Amino acid sequence: MVKFSLAQLLYGFADATNSLFIEDNHPLFWLLNGTSLRDLHTVGYFMTYILAAVMFLVLGWFVYKYRKLETAGDIIVFPVLYPVFKYGLTFCIMLVGGTYFCGVSRQSFPLLMFGYILGSVLGYFVAEILIHKSFKVLHFYKGYLCYSAVILILFGGISLDVFGFVNRVPNPEEVNKVYFGYNFEEWVYYEKEKNPDYLESRYGKGYFANNQPLFLESKENIAGITELQRHLIKERKKGEGQSRYIIYSLKNGGYIIRQYNINETDQNDAASLKPIYESVEYKKSRFPAIALRPDDIKLITLNDNRSSKRPVILTGETDIQELTELLENEIIKMSYEDMVSGKSGKDQYIRISVIDNKDKETNIQIQRSFTSLIKWLKNKGYYDRFALLLDDIESVELEKADRISNSKQAVIPKRVEIKEREVIEELFNVDPSTDYNSNTITVRFNIRNSSWEKQVNIDTAVSARLKGYFGELANN
Repeated sequence: MVKFSLAQLLYGFADATNSLFIEDNHPLFWLLNGTSLRDLHTVGYFMTYILAAVMFLVLGWFVYKYRKLETAGDIIVFPVLYPVFKYGLTFCIMLVGGTYFCGVSRQSFPLLMFGYILGSVLGYFVAEILIHKSFKVLHFYKGYLCYSAVILILFGGISLDVFGFVNRVPNPEEVNKVYFGYNFEEWVYYEKEKNPDYLESRYGKGYFANNQPLFLESKENIAGITELQRHLIKERKKGEGQSRYIIYSLKNGGYIIRQYNINETDQNDAASLKPIYESVEYKKSRFPAIALRPDDIKLITLNDNRSSKRPVILTGETDIQELTELLENEIIKMSYEDMVSGKSGKDQYIRISVIDNKDKETNIQIQRSFTSLIKWLKNKGYYDRFALLLDDIESVELEKADRISNSKQAVIPKRVEIKEREVIEELFNVDPSTDYNSNTITVRFNIRNSSWEKQVNIDTAVSARLKGYFGELANN
């Protein structure tokens, strides 16, 4: 909750600032989560916990032995600890109140403050009631006023960024490398702890084959990231875009950790992101296929998730050589718009699986811009053998289930069948919807001996004929 509050008050404050916040670093969480023991820590690490447990047991025994008997019924045995209990409870309940009201209001700052005030008042006077065993505690209000003054000074200093946390951007010359990814654990164990094997033990072998940590080391990209951070600090947009970490590994051995919401479709954010995304260094981290070498490849499998056709397996040296070269060229020429559009086209369901000589697998998804690769597959005759073709589709059904509030009543889906080839082709080529709401319908393609479905938004720009079918579905 302290981290949550700091994230609301300090723009750019990261969800987790060091590995101490990762629950797998604490044996108690290991036991509660049923996590299997790993060789992540040394014997000395666990011995420290054991000695600390023994020390606290001995300390607890002395406290119990030397307490005054007349305080046995008190909430706090030693009066010297009254302020610790009182203000500690006040602070904790204040954080609970702020976190709750901010969470339910979707990050509303006024409600965050309201939660702080309500929680602190409740926590302070509950503590006084427990200490004095009486409900007549309003005359102790002066202590609350002192607490409020301290908190106002503390939070005011944080909000005004008196320590320069928010506006701190390192000089590119001070930076050794920068992590620009989504997974904080990935940075901790790959960079800070130098233990990448843990990630494979946690997420499975082959994790790095398709999830290469996104580290940038070139001077151009480091300078680009610092410029991006300055732009984000200037704009200070919250709640827009996807959360990303910017973690600088400094040449002096230190780290600067920040977390921002970055909107790839926003024109201002895109202006800073474009040179980074289009750099070869960034593409090598994001698309591991760019580093494939024909001599290291045992075979390549071509498969279409929509089709029941058998996959095509390539083992010939010429095919592997040509395919890897095409993949590399397609990735290198990808523009920023290709990478962030979210529209992969009808060939996005095609998967290329590469097995190397060590039996490691790399999976590649076809992008809309990979036109040369698709053309090569068609010219070679491979495409028709494994991919779903328009001629394979016999008919299409549009389906939408009515939302019925009574859970005991069966949901009867509405259906409209389409057999017009032109309309089927249009539906085949339309991009699927990623937002599932009341305007989303299911498009079921009936294929020989099987079927395939995708979701489409009825507000998508389509022909008048297809709009007519959407209207027919709505009126059924």
